[in-house]
Amino acid sequence: MNFSFGNGGSSSGIIKNISFSYNTVNSESIGTIFTCYGEEGSENISINNNTIKWKHLGNDISYSGIITNDYTTNLKVANNQIECTSQEGSTGYLYNFAKNAEFYDNILNINLGLASLSSDNSTSIFKNNIINFNSDIDFIYEGYEFTNNTVNINGEIGIINNTTPVLFRFYGKTINKDVKIIDNTISINSTNTCPTSIFFMFNSYINNYNINFSNNIINSTTETNTKVLIHLQYMNDLVSQKIYLNNNISNIFKQIYFLNNKMNPTVIVNGKEINTNTTLE
Repeated sequence: MNFSFGNGGSSSGIIKNISFSYNTVNSESIGTIFTCYGEEGSENISINNNTIKWKHLGNDISYSGIITNDYTTNLKVANNQIECTSQEGSTGYLYNFAKNAEFYDNILNINLGLASLSSDNSTSIFKNNIINFNSDIDFIYEGYEFTNNTVNINGEIGIINNTTPVLFRFYGKTINKDVKIIDNTISINSTNTCPTSIFFMFNSYINNYNINFSNNIINSTTETNTKVLIHLQYMNDLVSQKIYLNNNISNIFKQIYFLNNKMNPTVIVNGKEINTNTTLE
């Protein structure tokens, strides 16, 4: 069972002002739960105050995750309890948790393999959520706004597609707006994998936008060796860019690492400018 907004195909037209609220949903399907078919100009769809349990069937990869949306702006997912699982014995997983949606004040229990909450060209944002990763992931998030979330990682990291184990990344991207990854509390409980870095930027352009990675609490419950907080490699800007790392707290993630950039970005830590490899106190 799944749900769609609009009729699909080229005849959907613009859809506006739809609410899906106060429902109990038990769904088993291949692919996705919610599909938004509206054309460009569609807006204001709300999925709120629901209890949703969804089982992903089969061994396929779900590239859009629980929500797929190409054109609708202000698609808000708020105050829901969402639990996602996979069919017993399945090798299927989610490539994205959702495509182009805004998540606020939800409890998300993710009990199946997940490449990331948001990656590639998805614009999903996450604010004030409790997110429990109870299965393996590649990384948490590749996007522009991830704020005030409580995250528990109980699976392994970098496992789904054998990627470099990191939590946040921009990989081969041209940044086109400000980035805010702030005020999050993250507990890493993985037993066999630990992120080599928390924030990884590789072969990307910052383009004079603000990158703010501040006020996060990030701890590992199983690892004691010092690791990298931010790794900047093959960055392509020809003028030094600024990245703010203020007031982060971590038991082991303390290093700032630069490698083979055209011009090292300037990392600002509590007013101090850093552009060479450094271990924070």
